[in-house]
Amino acid sequence: AAELLGYFHAGGGAENMRRLLARIAGYLEAWPSSVSASPSHLLPRGEKDEAGPVAPFSPRGRRCRQADEGPLDAADLTPTLLPPFFALGKGGTPLPWREALAALHASRPLVPILLYRSGVAAGDMAMGEAVASALAAKGFAPLPLALTSLKDRVVAAELAALIATRKPA
Repeated sequence: AAELLGYFHAGGGAENMRRLLARIAGYLEAWPSSVSASPSHLLPRGEKDEAGPVAPFSPRGRRCRQADEGPLDAADLTPTLLPPFFALGKGGTPLPWREALAALHASRPLVPILLYRSGVAAGDMAMGEAVASALAAKGFAPLPLALTSLKDRVVAAELAALIATRKPA
């Protein structure tokens, strides 16, 4: 139980939930065949027979990485810890801000977009992505950044280093 709880403590939203579900799927696959591990065993008695066959559980959806790259090993299932300050790559992937900054057009004015890490971990990135798209369409170089708090000394130091590296518009 403590191992599974670690996924929630680590944060990381969708990626850690994918890893958690894959870990649970592994436990269910190892479950003795005499014990039903299908969701139908959770239904009330009268509904069990009506449920019919239950589709196998897959934490990775219809097209899964396992089909493309083979089975996952234990390292693929460990929780991913989010740093207190990072840039957002495609699909919300955490990137070191220096790497993300270096990838931006130097001739375009920089606009950092500050987002709470907790929102990013929960997958609430639509607003940040929309603002970044709108700014990019106007010729700016948006840099979505996720952070724990501006009161966090590590975050404040990293943000100051970013501003010293390249002054925002």
